[in-house]
Amino acid sequence: MSSENERISSMNSAEGDVQERRARHDLRLVFESSCRITLPFFDSEQGSVSHALYARQTLRDAYPELTQQEVALLFSAVERFHLISRTK
Repeated sequence: MSSENERISSMNSAEGDVQERRARHDLRLVFESSCRITLPFFDSEQGSVSHALYARQTLRDAYPELTQQEVALLFSAVERFHLISRTK
């Protein structure tokens, strides 16, 4: 995490006063664990991404404090992460 902060800091100093675009730092904190707990639903050996509904429900169950909108946003990012990871 500190290396990411250093990278952002060096980008800010190199490019002047750059505004941070990422606004949902609370969701960033749970993103990594969300990717881990939803991995079985996106595993290419298990088949297609047809288990997306179950993955979304898993996120709802794991983070009951999040609103439906926050779960949808988190799921969108997690799904994109898994789809990109499958193509690599």
